[in-house]
Amino acid sequence: MPEASRTILKRFPSDAVADTLLQLRLEVPHSLLQCMAWPGHKDALTGHLKQTLPSLSWPDPGQLQELSEGGLVFSTAPGSAMLLDLGAENARQLVSNTPMDSGSIFDQSESRLLLDMQGTGVRGVLASGLTVNFAAWPERCAAATMLDHIDITVLRRQTDHFNLLVTRSYAQSLWDWVYESGSNFLARQGS
Repeated sequence: MPEASRTILKRFPSDAVADTLLQLRLEVPHSLLQCMAWPGHKDALTGHLKQTLPSLSWPDPGQLQELSEGGLVFSTAPGSAMLLDLGAENARQLVSNTPMDSGSIFDQSESRLLLDMQGTGVRGVLASGLTVNFAAWPERCAAATMLDHIDITVLRRQTDHFNLLVTRSYAQSLWDWVYESGSNFLARQGS
């Protein structure tokens, strides 16, 4: 999706991350590709992907890696990897040029929204809905889990920078939960 049409759907509370305990942005990802290797064919699928993304190495479940070509690769299950925010040409090439004999690639870009959460209050907000020991959870990791009643994929980019991927049908519920939890957290910080 071209940068000009990548709409930021909602913001809370401001654009200045450095000045806030919490910044939220709900947006459409540039691209989100799901790669599924057939049993015993992970190396073959990785070889096909590396023709377009030479820096790619297949992540173990829970790993989040930055690609030198731009974007991220992560895994939350064996034999499955997700590619996030690739350049438009790379995403198009992967979808159209990867043979089906080693696995499949599905473009999930239009089925998910990304909630970008930054600031020193992020862990406090997420802790009210996730059972996670953030001290033991490293930077650059990924997990599929639930928040309230909502299936999400959590990506920890840095200590206080998280992305939550959610299906579009639950995006409003996730936004409402995070907004309310964020408001409560900020109210407690002001007292």
